[in-house]
Amino acid sequence: LADAMELMATAMAQEAVSRTADRETQEARRGERG
Repeated sequence: LADAMELMATAMAQEAVSRTADRETQEARRGERG
């Protein structure tokens, strides 16, 4: 159970990081266009 929870936490953390990176990339592109 602990391992499963740890895996879920890791997956959520990685997903949050990827979302943040995507948002930063989109904002950077907007800045270049604008």
